[in-house]
Amino acid sequence: MIDITFLLLAFFVVASKMQEQAPLPLPYAKHGEAITAKDAVMINISQNAPDVDALFFLGRVIEPGKGIAETDENLEERITEFVEQELSQNDKLKYIVIRAGNQVRMRNMKLAKQAANRGIPEGREITIQAAVNEGQ
Repeated sequence: MIDITFLLLAFFVVASKMQEQAPLPLPYAKHGEAITAKDAVMINISQNAPDVDALFFLGRVIEPGKGIAETDENLEERITEFVEQELSQNDKLKYIVIRAGNQVRMRNMKLAKQAANRGIPEGREITIQAAVNEGQ
């Protein structure tokens, strides 16, 4: 009897068709805290660039032609300087928001986070938040 069970099991394993993993839609956040733009330093990352993987825009506005390419060797330094400058000019800023398109690679988000983290002055309480812009 056990032989027949194993034969049936082997038959179904060999004969069954495996389906590809379907994309899993992620739920939207229900309990997120709203962050106003006036309380945050904004870093935008866009993948809508012809020659590079991502463009970084420092500030609230994404202006065509004003982005910094990910291949720029001074990118991290420029992000760090931007964060230092913004935080020194306004003591009320509490957040750094890194906003990216839904196709931006995680390494670009990580690069922006590390560079922004270096720009935070010693002893200042700043929270770094990541956001996804579904429209990009």
